[in-house]
Amino acid sequence: MGKSKPKNISKNKIILISLIALTLVISSLFLFRKKTLKEIKVTINNSDYYLEIAKTSKQKAIGLSNRQTLCLNCGMLFVFPRQKKNITFWMKDTYIPLDMIWLDKNFKVVKIATVLETNSQKLYSSQDKAKYVIELNANEVFKRDLKIGDTIQLPDFNE
Repeated sequence: MGKSKPKNISKNKIILISLIALTLVISSLFLFRKKTLKEIKVTINNSDYYLEIAKTSKQKAIGLSNRQTLCLNCGMLFVFPRQKKNITFWMKDTYIPLDMIWLDKNFKVVKIATVLETNSQKLYSSQDKAKYVIELNANEVFKRDLKIGDTIQLPDFNE
């Protein structure tokens, strides 16, 4: 007389299927989570970029920190309530080398900094008055031949 297999094989299959389903649900929450920041399309010297808008103090404090990657044509636009001197940034907890582009209220580029040193507390600021700062992947300003004095037209985003 042959031995019969234990009946808990079907129980193991149920547990395995449940674990797979749970993994899929959790993964989809991360993959398909809705962005909380509004995004705009900006053209810089004939190349389109998609910029998340950071307007609140909390959004600006977080910025692009704690991200491991940034898509090639993505970035962030920091919006300040009024034009002023010495708008300062740092790279603390930022792991992506960045270009920082300061714009005045008329969207004219007043300063450019390419920052390759990540997760640093070194300060970067503009001595000229600025109202906006754009952060892109490092070296995009060179690829687009962007220079101080150029204009980057921002679409209306309901300041």
